[in-house]
Formats: sequence, C-alpha cells, structure tokens
Amino acid sequence: MSEERKLILNLLVEGKITSDEADELLEALEQDASEKQQEPETGTEQAPEEPRESPGEEMPGVSSRAKRQRKGVSIGPGLEDRITDMAGEIEELVSDIPERMQKALEGISITKDGKKSNLAELLNSLGLSEIGGASATPKFRMGTSEVKDRLPVSVALTNGTARFAVNEENTDIRVISKVVVKNAACEDVQKVASEHIEVFFDPQKGLKVRSIDNKDSYVSGVEVLLPKNLSYDIQARSVNGSVRCGGISAKTTAFSTVNGSVVLDGCKFDSMDSQTINGGIRMTGEFRDASASTVNGSIRGTLVLLGGNMKLSSNNGTIKVAIDKVRSVPMQIQASSRHGSVRMEDIEGFDTITEPSSQSMHKTGLWRSRSYHGAKERTELEMETRNGSVIITED
Repeated sequence: MSEERKLILNLLVEGKITSDEADELLEALEQDASEKQQEPETGTEQAPEEPRESPGEEMPGVSSRAKRQRKGVSIGPGLEDRITDMAGEIEELVSDIPERMQKALEGISITKDGKKSNLAELLNSLGLSEIGGASATPKFRMGTSEVKDRLPVSVALTNGTARFAVNEENTDIRVISKVVVKNAACEDVQKVASEHIEVFFDPQKGLKVRSIDNKDSYVSGVEVLLPKNLSYDIQARSVNGSVRCGGISAKTTAFSTVNGSVVLDGCKFDSMDSQTINGGIRMTGEFRDASASTVNGSIRGTLVLLGGNMKLSSNNGTIKVAIDKVRSVPMQIQASSRHGSVRMEDIEGFDTITEPSSQSMHKTGLWRSRSYHGAKERTELEMETRNGSVIITED
C-alpha cells in the first residue's frame, strides 16, 4: 500500500474526512497512476483509441470502478484547504511527541517495594534511560522595578520547547523550567536538575536562559512569563524542540529551530525573523516587517499587516494565509510556486495585476489593494514555495 493511500485511510478512520471525500482522493490517486502507465514513451506509436461503450452496456473485463476513473476526479479547493490545515496541525502535534510521552510516563503511578513512584522512574531504574527518567521543575522569579529600557530576553535550548506567555498576576518575570534527570537517585533529582538550567538576569543586560544538557539530563521545556508593563527584544532557539508565544508584544523577535515548529498565537511584533529547518510555522496576530522561512514545513497564518515588508518562504511546504483586510494597511501581494498551485480568493477591494497561469509550471500572481498607491502606510507581502501551494484567503 502506498504512503498516499495510508494517509487518506488514516484521515478517514480519524473522522477528518468523509467517506465520499476519501473515495474521491483514492480514485484520483488510481487515475493518476493509470494515466502514467498509459502514457506512450517518446518515439513510440500511441495505441488506437478503444471503442466507446453505449449507455447501459458494460465492456467485458472492465469493472464499474475502472469506468468511474475515466470520468476524472476533481479535488475542490475546499478539500485542499482542509488537507492543508490538517497537515499543519499534524506537524505541530508531532513536534511535541517527546514532551507528551515524558508527561504520560510521569502520570502513571506505581508502587515498587512499598515505595510510590511513577512509570518514568521505573523505566529509568531498569536501565531504559532513553525512555524513562524523573523530572524536576526549577523555578526562578525576577523583579523588574529597575528595568528602565527595552529588556533583551534570550532562551537557548538543545532538547526542549521554549514558551513565552504573559504574566497576568504581577510585574515580575518568572521562569519555569522542566528538566528530565536520568540515572540519579530520587532525592538528588532536584539538585541535579538545577545544575542543568542556567538563568541570568540583569535589569540592563536582560534575561538569559540556557540549557546545559548531557546524556543523563536534559531540559525538556522552559516557560517564560513576561509582564505587560515592559517592552522586549526576544530571541529564542531550540535544536530539538519548538518555540511558542502566546499573547506576547515585542519590538523585535528572532526565533529559530532545527527540529521543531514555531507557533505564534495572538502576538504583536514590530519586527520578526522566524526560521525552521524541519518544522512548520503558524502565526496569528499583528505584524510589521516580518520574515518566516522553513526548509521542510508549511506556513499558516491569520495576519493583520501593519506596514513594512513581510516575506514567507518554504522549500517543501504549502503557504496559506488569511488576511484581516479591515485592520490591515493597504498592501501588495506577490505569490509564486515552482511546483504547485497559486490561488487567491476574490477579495473585495483588490485588483489582479498578474493572474497565475494554469499552463505554466512556475506559477506567479500579483494583487494590489485599490488604495495602495498614495497610502502613507502600506505592506509588501511576498510568498514563495518550491514544492507546495500558496493559498490566500480573507479572515
């Protein structure tokens, strides 16, 4: 069974597509495979066309399923959009598997030799340190009364997810870390964990958080709670983990991951640079002068564009954005795909400058707000993917 068929059947089992939609997709795959087999090689004669059957007759040796294939199956844009959304959600879920697995192991209580423990610690005691391990949560709190200017915030992790959220309770900065410790006695876990997370804070130089991992201990996650009363310049990177921001406002941001996604939910950034090697990028909020690029992953966004330049690029993945036209400034949108479709919904107030040609493999499109020329504040939005589609809708 091909990987494509497995994916479609899994989506059907999970209830994410209907049986009719699954049938359409399977027929489309079979038709594509059938057409490739029937293509004549260069320099050979094409076989004569088979006689057509009259209505009501069935040709000998031809099943009804094969007859349906000749009709052709067209996958509508609605289904394509749903599959794109599901692919993005799957990317985000996959990036959190190690953290979720560790949490599940810790949540299973057991009793061994009259002593209460959890499954993670038991696996660790049996030498299965790659699966098990005990966790500790070193916490830090910093007062911000001496902060007078924009505060730099930097988080660097090797094996973990960096999260940024708003501290709704007070004006302190809080750092909550989660460290997985293997091959250590239970009474030493907290001490060992504190040696593998480094937190430095200075009101002028800012906040720096760094993981110090080895084969027996690693930081699986760090959450930084930032008060609303300050202005920030945020940098975060993770080698095997994600970067996530919820409701954060910042002047400048720079996020990078090697094996993990970047998720920005309800944020407001004046300047942003997000890069991933193997992971998707999802962004909702208000943005000015932003760049997001991924080598292997999709980019999805619900955007309010405040001005400047925004560039979204993927080497292997679909780009889909929904634009809040009412809250955004006038804009020019340029989209291109080398091996995929380019589609923009009919959004009121936009003129089509260049329509993507269905005859060309490299498709490009250009659209512009009617109020673009002469506007004091405007945005240049550029989207480019090599292997994937570009879809632009209105929020």
